[in-house]
Amino acid sequence: MRSDTRDIERIAYRMPVEALLAGDKQLLEMITRGELLPAILDALCRLVEEMFSGTLCSVLLLDNAGERLWHGAAPSLPAAYTAAISGGHIGPNVASCGSAAYRKQLVVCADIETDPLWKDYRDVALMYGLRACWSMPIFSSGGTVLGTFAVYSKLPCSPSPQQRESIEQFAHLASIAIERTRGEEALRRSEAYLAEAQRLSLTGSFGWKVESGEIFWSNETYRLLEVERGTKPSLDLVFQRVPPEEADWVRHVLDQAIRDGADLDFQHRLLLPSGAVKQVHVVARPTKDGTGKIEYFGAVMDVTHRAVANAALRASEQLARGQWVSLARTLDALSMESAPDRLVEHVLRTIAGQLGAHSVSVWRRDGSSGTLKFECAFEGGRLVTKSEKTAANVPPLRIEEVWPWPEVFRTGKATVLEDIRTGPPFLWREHLIGLGIVTVLVAPMLVSGRLAGMIGIRFTEKRAVQAQELELAQALANQAMLAIQLTRLSAQSRQAAVVAERNRLAREIHDTLAQGLTGIILQLEATEDALTRGLGSEAGQHLQRAGKLAREALGEARRSVQALRPQALERQDLCGAMETMLETMTPGTGLKAELIVNGERRTLPDEFEDNLLRIAQEGLTNAIRYARATLFRARLAFDKAEVRLELSDDGCGFDPSRKSDGFGLIGIRERVEGMGGKMSVQTGPGRGAAILIALPGAIDHSKRVV
Repeated sequence: MRSDTRDIERIAYRMPVEALLAGDKQLLEMITRGELLPAILDALCRLVEEMFSGTLCSVLLLDNAGERLWHGAAPSLPAAYTAAISGGHIGPNVASCGSAAYRKQLVVCADIETDPLWKDYRDVALMYGLRACWSMPIFSSGGTVLGTFAVYSKLPCSPSPQQRESIEQFAHLASIAIERTRGEEALRRSEAYLAEAQRLSLTGSFGWKVESGEIFWSNETYRLLEVERGTKPSLDLVFQRVPPEEADWVRHVLDQAIRDGADLDFQHRLLLPSGAVKQVHVVARPTKDGTGKIEYFGAVMDVTHRAVANAALRASEQLARGQWVSLARTLDALSMESAPDRLVEHVLRTIAGQLGAHSVSVWRRDGSSGTLKFECAFEGGRLVTKSEKTAANVPPLRIEEVWPWPEVFRTGKATVLEDIRTGPPFLWREHLIGLGIVTVLVAPMLVSGRLAGMIGIRFTEKRAVQAQELELAQALANQAMLAIQLTRLSAQSRQAAVVAERNRLAREIHDTLAQGLTGIILQLEATEDALTRGLGSEAGQHLQRAGKLAREALGEARRSVQALRPQALERQDLCGAMETMLETMTPGTGLKAELIVNGERRTLPDEFEDNLLRIAQEGLTNAIRYARATLFRARLAFDKAEVRLELSDDGCGFDPSRKSDGFGLIGIRERVEGMGGKMSVQTGPGRGAAILIALPGAIDHSKRVV
């Protein structure tokens, strides 16, 4: 009887071992076939569940941060339970799996209901009838934790020595599956990244066994050489793509490198079946295999865009240098030339010198007729203007009549007549041939993107003009247009200065002589009235005031012509000058005048004080002469942000929409606008009048005391 018991125990021990070996084989075959990791882990769990009846298995995987365990496989556990424990933190007292991953050792919980490790997960485990859990950390080959392998039981129990050994073995199989799968995934990602990087960078890789001639190409190398995938690479295939004029040189470079065992680093062109021409850069380094034979590993890079960009950069650099030289000379001329009319001559001289031209002509477009009119030319070392006899005889030319003007105006781009002697005839060609001209570069002149004219750059030899020279010519043509515009604006500004000075004199004469004469007339009328009533003493006072006003008006007129400040402002500030003006002009008029000042008085810029005094004088004069007012009030308010002047009277008012021949309101408005201020008028027949003026930021910082 005792012998039978030992036989049963041996069979019970032998059967799991045999099952374990069969399971190992099955799992290793799945790993070798490259099956997905979830399928392998599921098979691993089912194998354990078959070996140890009444058990349920799971695999949890540790995240990259090494902080949380996530579901990997649990084919027989309830999905709700696996969802509840997935994502849990690891720690020294976090159930069986969290503790095993943290402690890096087998953690056995014989009874979940009483084990303190399960205090946070006890309820959910008991809900699904789980009473015991044995968890083994899954280690990588480097000793780091990859996850946990757990065996659950629905009865409280502990693993037997055989079960402990089996759990360790299955945890090891899980580590093989995880590392193999992750390694293959990383390799696939790496290969995909490499292929994408090669595609994006236009860089292919290759290997070359020199003695055997065997060559290996990456996918991008096939693409660069326009060779169909699957074609066996060879040097002959490469040389089919190398231009004949470069083939011998490329062979020499390869032979020299092989002989010296040196690196490869050179560039050459490829002529491809599609007709494309590529510039490639080849770099490679030699190594020796186990038998001492030389192998090259390297890369071939498509640098066509780089070569084109370098050429464009050199052309751009030449263009920029030419523009800089031309612009510098133009600015020098602008800063040193006292006569603006000569600026165009300086620019045309610069164009001729910069491009090595014989002469340069300029044609302006007439906006009304659409024809081109001769503007000027630089010939024989001097400027020929349209006013000279020979130039004046050149009639306006229709654009469509002169080749290649229509093309230039249509495209807005410069063009070249390489030989005017054999090209299409055009007006003025004989004049150019007489000067010895052969080639003409025609460039449009632009103003705000609009074609405003044409410039012709003439050469006495036949020459082909390169693209960068066309761009330089276009830039210089725009500089010529700038010079012409500056000359025109100079003339306009001179005319504007004359008009502005005329308007200033008109305002000043109005504000000095006219208003002074008004005061004199009023005093003389008061004198006449006093004499009529036999008041000789009062009449004498009026005459004295009239004489004083006449002298002041004459002085102010002289000062206005010389653009000097009013005399009243030379002696006192603005408020004092206004008070003096009211006291001087109102006696004998029956008008009561007052000045009200609000805010802290401060000094204003001279121009502001001059204008405000003149405006107040104009308002007072109008109240005396036309309004028949009895009260005139001037209110001057100083705020932090602005200064305001309000002039009001209780007179008859006027219709502001009615046109007047007077200069008063016009002059006031011009003065206010010149100071950047705002003005409004409030009036109407029988309602009096008020003029409101606001000057923002009217602060004279130069006069402030610090």
